[in-house]
Order: sequence, then structure tokens, then C-alpha cells
Amino acid sequence: MATPTKGASLSTHSQEFPELWEDETRMTSLFAPFRDRDLNPQGWDSKFSFWTAMVLKWSERKNRISFSLDELNKDFMRNGRIPECLPTVLEEMQRSRSIVQPEEFLKMCNVPDSWRGWMFDIAVKKPASWTFTKLKGMVVSPSAVTNQTQFVHLAAIKTRSEAIFSSAGEDLRGELMTIHNLLSACGMENVPSTDARFIAYYLQYQGYAAVTDQDIDKTNKSQILIKLRSSNMKSKPTITDVDRGIYTLSCNEKALLHYLERLENEKQDTLKQAKAYLAKGMRSTAKSCLRKKKELERVIEKRSNALDNVQVLLARIRDASSDSQVLESYQVGVAALKKTFKAAGLTEDDVANTMDDVKEVLDTHNEIQALLAEPVDSNTDEGLEEELSDLLAEESAPTSGPGPGGNLDDSDKDLQDRLQQLRFNDSLPQLDEEKTPSLLHTPRAVTLDDLPSTPRNMPTPEYFP
Repeated sequence: MATPTKGASLSTHSQEFPELWEDETRMTSLFAPFRDRDLNPQGWDSKFSFWTAMVLKWSERKNRISFSLDELNKDFMRNGRIPECLPTVLEEMQRSRSIVQPEEFLKMCNVPDSWRGWMFDIAVKKPASWTFTKLKGMVVSPSAVTNQTQFVHLAAIKTRSEAIFSSAGEDLRGELMTIHNLLSACGMENVPSTDARFIAYYLQYQGYAAVTDQDIDKTNKSQILIKLRSSNMKSKPTITDVDRGIYTLSCNEKALLHYLERLENEKQDTLKQAKAYLAKGMRSTAKSCLRKKKELERVIEKRSNALDNVQVLLARIRDASSDSQVLESYQVGVAALKKTFKAAGLTEDDVANTMDDVKEVLDTHNEIQALLAEPVDSNTDEGLEEELSDLLAEESAPTSGPGPGGNLDDSDKDLQDRLQQLRFNDSLPQLDEEKTPSLLHTPRAVTLDDLPSTPRNMPTPEYFP
């Protein structure tokens, strides 16, 4: 094993590691190889807990979920010394399944065998001494730990994947995109490609996303496409042909936009060159630049039309998807309403029969109220009404004699007859015709009202037979 070079100083480590890192005596013991656990079980467990916590903190600080012993040795180097106990720590962590090798992780996530070819590309980046034979031996014997053995930290990938899913907005859900675009949108731009793949596979394993592998044009490499589960999805998401079509159109839209931007810049540069040549008196060269500018304008117009078509297709596809969701919501609502009607026993016939029963009950109720309102003894009220009418007649009868044309009762008639039979002697005073013209000249019956006041010394009248 090659001797590691001198690493960072204590002051640098003190900013990233706990205060214990500066304790020379304590760190010398922690950097030493493990002894037999039976000799000091408590000290052995304390040392193992310290290094497992350090590995997890390193993963969080470096934004890494996969690592090797060689990477840990470089970052944990202290005063030119590496932790000689780390191989034992990794073996114990692997035995307790805190960490697993990539092949085991892919099996755990049910990744198809056809997607695992990229793992062997890692060997190309390793030193020449790490041959394919060693890689094969590593896969066959997973307990072997070498400097280049890769591990996946399960606690770190679980935390990282859940953070990505919870921080992804609704605009990032339900749409197919590359895993790197998703990580960049979630603020994780510096994640290695290998870790990005592991995160994608773990999200799919947890039911948070659907993943597919797509080959990159004109290369032997592939990229991971991922589709996060949206809030309206109740089951695991799936990648459909429509999703692939939308992704392809989106990629074409971005490529056309970049191409048009480059053509516009080139056109502006050509125009500037034409002006510069014209200022120098090089008219032929300036005309050549103008011809190039016109050709660029023709290409720009052609590509702009293509961009418009792509954008129209994307808009219509998204509208169709939205319409499909609206239709699905209608169907769900209708099904729920029918289920509610069925559970409550609501049918058109039942409602009609119930309303007829309600009308019948209301009619019966009105009849009962009418019967209850009738009087018990109707004769009593009729007798009282007749008595009240007689009382009103007596109250309205005139107290004085009748007026002109009125009727006279028997006593009034008798008095009238007696007044008409009266005779006066000559000693009666003469009446003034001017004062009593009606009595002297009007041929009508005399009434009590027509008589003048009688003098006090007037002789008593005599009655004649």
C-alpha cells in the first residue's frame, strides 16, 4: 500500500470535525487498529460509534452517498496519518447493513440487469492495478474491503431522497426530466453521476418516482430520466409514451431556442463586420457579409417556424392532459354521487312516492286543523247574534217625532188628530201674516213644530163635539 501524502493541518480539521480531533492522546487511540473486542467491549463499542458517526457526518458534509475507503482515508488524514481502524469499521457497518456495495444496493432496489452495465464503467476511472478480475472478485465476495471498494450509505441516501421529494415543487412533479435537472432544481448541483443514479433508484424503490434509462444520441452513454409522483397520484407513477413524447418535444424546444440564440448573435456579428468593412471602403467584402446576414435571417425564420410548431404541440398536449384530468375528476364525482344515492336509497321513484306521501299527510293535517277550528255549539252564537241586532236597532231608533214624510206611531197619530179638531174663539190674538206665512197660506197638516208659543194669559180652549 502506498504511503499517503500529508493531509490537511489540524486547524483545517478543527473547523470540520469535533473538538476531540485536537486531543492528540485520544486521537492516537482512535486512529489505532481495533483490538479484540473481548478485552474491552465498552471501549471497542465507543470507538466504533465514533467512527460510524464520523462517516455519516462526512457523507452529509461532502454531499455524498457513496464512497470508498480511499476517499475516507484522504479526508480523515491527520498529521500525515490515516485511521488504521477504518477497514474494520466498514466491515462491521457492512455486516450490520448500514452500508452496502452498489451491486447489492441495485438488487435491493429491483433495478433490471440491463441497467447495471454502467457500474463497470467505474473501473475505467480507477488505477490500472484495479483490474476487472478484482472487480469481479469484489462482487462475488462482498465482505472484502479494499481501498477502492465502493459502498452506499443507506441512512444518507434515505435522508437525501426524502429531502429531494419533499422540496420538489408541484411544477417538478408528474413530468419526465433528467435526474441532474431534478437535483439542480432542488439545490444539489454538485452530486456525482453515480450518486445521482443511486438517488433515482432509491426514489423509485420507495414509490416516490418512476425511472427509465435513455441512451444519449451518438454516444455509448445513457442518462437517467425520472418522473416524480404528483400530489393527485394515489399509486406509484409510471412513464408512458406520452411522457416520452413530451420530454422529446421539450428537448427539441430547448435545442431550437439555443440554436436561434446562436444564429441571432451570429447575425449581429455579421452586421457589425459589414459596417466595419464599409467604413474601410471594402464594399465587396461588406456585400458578402450582408449576403451572409440575409441567409442567416432565412434560417432564423425557418427555425422560428419550427419552434412555433413545437410549442403549439406542447401546449395542445398539456391541454389534452389537463382535459383528461378534468374528465377523470368528473367521472370520480359522478361515481361518488351515484354511490351516495345508492347508499342512501335515493331513487327517482322513491323520491316521487315520498313527495306524494308528504302531500297526502299535509292534506290530512289541514282537514284535521279545520275540524278542530269548528265551534262545539253553533245555536248559542246564532242567538247572541240576533240579540245583538235588536240592541243595535233600539240604539239607532229616533227619540223625536219623524221628519217630513216619516211614519208616526199610534200616540203621535192620536195627538195629531186632536190638534186638528181644536177651535179657537174670537179673543185669540191675530197672527202676523209676515211672521206666519206658512200657517196661513200652506194647505198642509199642522204639526207641533208649527205652533207658536202660547201667551200666559191665553184663555183655556174649549172643545166642541
